[in-house]
Amino acid sequence: MAKNGTRLALILAIFVNGIVAWQNSRLTELRSVRLVGVRVADKAAMAEIFSTAKNVPYSRVNDRNIEALVLNRSNIAAAHLERNFLGRGVLTVSYRKPVAKLAEAEDLALSDTGVLYREPQSLTNLPKLEIDPEARTFGLGLMSAVPLRSLAYLAVKAPATLPTAPLTITLEKTGLLCLNIQDCRIELGSTENLDTKLEALQILLARNRELLQEYERLTLTVPTRPFAVRRNTIAAVPSAATSPTGQQ
Repeated sequence: MAKNGTRLALILAIFVNGIVAWQNSRLTELRSVRLVGVRVADKAAMAEIFSTAKNVPYSRVNDRNIEALVLNRSNIAAAHLERNFLGRGVLTVSYRKPVAKLAEAEDLALSDTGVLYREPQSLTNLPKLEIDPEARTFGLGLMSAVPLRSLAYLAVKAPATLPTAPLTITLEKTGLLCLNIQDCRIELGSTENLDTKLEALQILLARNRELLQEYERLTLTVPTRPFAVRRNTIAAVPSAATSPTGQQ
């Protein structure tokens, strides 16, 4: 009985040592990685990152470190690496989605989740974002005292409400949020109740398709009591509290 136990322990020790030896063998080095979701322009950079694991056994490669190197590219939002003992791996990445571009830098974008980052792809046709210098203190990827998530939300929602035209979103040092389109300034006030304000704007535009041409300023800080400045004159506009004719 004791001999059988000794034999079993010996076999187990040999097995464990074999696994450890295999994990530390050059035979397990990462030789092939399948890229999922990686743009063609980034494949060379990915190859360079994986070259850091060349000639390194399986057990000595830290997957999280490689993922961190991938995430150093600011336009990548997430990265996940899976490997096996046979030297094969799969890297899956997802990219940030730009919804606006900062007016001061052609490649500085705002993502749909409210992150500022460098975007190598073209940002043509995206809303432009202008933020008063006194309203912010920021470094790339960080902008304190500025509601980036709300600005990103507005950059997604506003184009669906307004006519197709260049759109600029401005945030003044006082915190006043505005939309600027077709030489018309639409004042939204704070970032609160943006959906209600955009709905009021949609109703007013449905009532008067020439609204943006007729008025130089439209104030929707209180969406149920809109106020407008007609070009060269001041005038009130109908309340947006009710739906336009023909709508429920």
